[in-house]
This record gives sequence, structure tokens and C-alpha cells, in this order.
Amino acid sequence: MYLGIDLGTGTLKAAIFDDDGTTVMAAEESYDAPTSTAAGADFDPVLWWNVCRRVVRRVTASHGPEVRSVGVVGQMHGVVLVDGRGLPVRNAILWPDHRAMGVLDEIARFDDEHEGVLGNPIVPGMAGPILTWLSRTEPRTLSKASRAVQPKDWLRMQLCGADPATDPSDASATLLYDVTADDWSDAACAALGVSRDLLPQIHPSSGVAGTLHQTVAQELNLRTGVPVVTGAGDAPAALLGAGIEEPGVALINTGTGGQVMTPISAPVAGRFGPGVHQYRSASDTTPWYAMAAVANVGLALGWVRDVLGYDWDQMYATADSALTGHEADPTFLPFLTGEREPSQGTLNGGAWSGLTLAHDRAALARSAMRGVAFYLGLRAKALMDLTDVSVAVMSGGAVRHIQWVETLATILGLGITVTADAHLTVRGAARLAARGIGFDLPDPPAERTIEPRSDIDIDIDEALRTFQAATSRHISSSD
Repeated sequence: MYLGIDLGTGTLKAAIFDDDGTTVMAAEESYDAPTSTAAGADFDPVLWWNVCRRVVRRVTASHGPEVRSVGVVGQMHGVVLVDGRGLPVRNAILWPDHRAMGVLDEIARFDDEHEGVLGNPIVPGMAGPILTWLSRTEPRTLSKASRAVQPKDWLRMQLCGADPATDPSDASATLLYDVTADDWSDAACAALGVSRDLLPQIHPSSGVAGTLHQTVAQELNLRTGVPVVTGAGDAPAALLGAGIEEPGVALINTGTGGQVMTPISAPVAGRFGPGVHQYRSASDTTPWYAMAAVANVGLALGWVRDVLGYDWDQMYATADSALTGHEADPTFLPFLTGEREPSQGTLNGGAWSGLTLAHDRAALARSAMRGVAFYLGLRAKALMDLTDVSVAVMSGGAVRHIQWVETLATILGLGITVTADAHLTVRGAARLAARGIGFDLPDPPAERTIEPRSDIDIDIDEALRTFQAATSRHISSSD
């Protein structure tokens, strides 16, 4: 059996899988996550460890001694500064943090002068901008740090105490990585004032990073000396958990935010496309993946749900009528928190455009569902056009709402396969654990494929163009 741990932004999950890929036991626990803010998104990493111990003990109560290896994956882009003993020198700074906005122009100049090095959109919550900002605002704190690691790497260190290290998927998502040379960028570090010595060694995602400490193993109902693999970021772990390791297939994940990802054989020179990221994968089959990401999916829908007094089932049920007529509905622009591109987090809030006295609660809910689906759809179609995707798989808790899946399938114009396992990230962690000791887990079975609706009476392409124009006007007015 194999133990997977997924350190999310607001929830930590753990699960044990047997050799057949069956989930033997799973548990999770939520905690208050920092929101996207210019005031900062700090988090005490000790809380992660406390939650991890509780959750893992729940899944190992009966089968702990049978676990053969452990994999840890988690939220990407943030920074945990640690001293020589691996202890945090300050609270972690997580990906929603916007305090590095002031250094983005400097990073953009480096990007212009060194085309093909960074190869990605410049976002304030990534490790490179965060470390650059810290070097200007907290130099004394930074001087106390021995290494800057990613959240999942710090959690793994608590399990096995190995030297600070990371994997290619997290390293390549820092904006301190040369995507062409496939290694840390000395030039970027020098230009941005980030000490190269802060960056940890890079080990394969499925490589064994260390073994469980005796005291930790005893507390977690596990055997001493069980191998712990390096792990990966949550996005590439979800691809691996879904069994998507070849180009042509995309994974759509919707939760607080939304991601559309697909494997690619190699990064492109310069930028892949507007809002499209290219990072190392956790797979040995296809070493890179492209990703279009948006921040305002469940986050925006949750706010609308609260304001309107709906529960989640009622909110997602409105997707059934979101695309069928209702031309008089207002347009919902879902930018309740900053988006990655084109605004780099500077959008001046979201909006309902075209509100009148005739609009009721149902119209607001429908328009919110349509606005979120259209914005995610625009990003997904851009990625799919660039990568020749012809097959889509969907994951995340929202897959149980068929109306939502059907709406996205209609916007994208292709069937979406729903897997039997809605939480693929922790499965990806266990799969890396298995590969680390020479085994593997099978791909999760497909549950069903949701086809596009045939009764839609609007031109989807024209509707997307209209929504894109409204988005562009909103962004221009926010500048």
C-alpha cells in the first residue's frame, strides 16, 4: 500500500491506495486559508504539520504497517524560508500574496532582455517575485535563511528530515528557472537580487528523498524507514493521478480556482500564449505540461451563492439554464480577486454589467454561472488550440454537478470524461510514492463522458467573443 498526502491551500488530504489503485482509506481537514490580498498571505507552516499528523493518523489507524512508501504533493509557488536546522525563520508566504506587485516590472524587463529563459507569465505570488520583494523589504529576515523551499517540501522535511530539496515541477514554477536550460537560472537570480544559495537542489519527483524518522513513524502508525519521495506540485500531481501523461489530453480541474492542463514534449521559446504557463511535469513519459489557470471559479461562485442565499446544489443547478437564451440577463465579470493575466492581479474588482430592475435572483445566479464558465472556457480554448487537445477529463468536487460539466463541454465543443476518482491530486502523490520503489498504480477508471448539449439556441463562439469584449473593456477601465 502507498500513502499520498496533498497539502492544499485550504485543505490537507491523505489517502492510502492498494496495488490495484483502490482507495483503502482517506481523510481530510480544512483550515483557514489566506485570501488573495495586497496586505499579504502569510501562513504558519507549523499548522500544516499539526494538521498533517492528525489526518495521517486517521488513515493509518488500520493499515499503517502495510504502507510501503509515502508521497507528498501540494500547493505551488509560495515560499517557506528555513534556517540550517530546517526551522522556519518567518511565516510562509503563499501564492495568493500580492505584495510583490512592485517588483514585477523589474522581472518583466529581465524577461524582455533574456527571451526564452523564464518562458511564463509574471505573477506576484510566485517564489521569484516573493524572494525579490523580501530582499528589498526584509533583508535581515532573509539573511537568517539557509534555503527557500516550497510548502510541500517543508512538509516532507518534517517526515524524514532530509536536506532541503525540491522537484522540477515546483522549481520550474518559481520564475527563477531557465526553461530552456532546464535548471535554476543564475542570470535571473543575479538580476533580481536573489541569492543562488537559497535555492535547493532539484531531485526527481519520484526519487526517494529520505526515510521516515523513527519518532514520526511511531506517531503516524507507520514503519520506521519507509521511503518518502520528493513529490511534486499539486497541478502536475493531478495530471499523474488522472493517468494523463501523453499530449492531446487535457485535465480540467475546478475548485476555488480553475486549471486546464495538458502534457507537452518541450517548452516553446518565449511565451506559450497569453495566460498560459509551461512547467515541468511529474511524469517520466512527457516531461513538461502547459496550463491555463484562472483564480475566480469556485471563489467567485461561492461569493455569489452566499449573497443570493443559495446552497451549492442550487447554485450549480443554474448552469442548466445559463446557456439557454436569457439574452436580457446581465453580464457577470468574475474578477473578485486578481487574475494571473492580463491584469497580474491589478483588476479593480468584478462587476455585474447591465443590471436593471427586471433582474431577479435567478438572473443573477445564471449570469454568474455563465460568466465564470465563459472566462474559464476562453482560457481553456486558447490552451487547447495551441496544443491540439481533442480529449478532456475533469476532476474536482464539482464534477458531481452534471449541469456544470455539461455547460463546460458545450462551451469547449467536446465531450468531457469524468473519472471515478474526483480527487486526483492525492492519488498522484501515492502514484509517485509507488514509482519511487519500482511499482505503479493503474489509471483511475472513467465513470462516464458528458457530451455537449445539442439544444443550445445561441452561437457559443459569438457569445464568447461578446464576453471577451466586455472583459477587455473592464480591464481597460481598471488600469
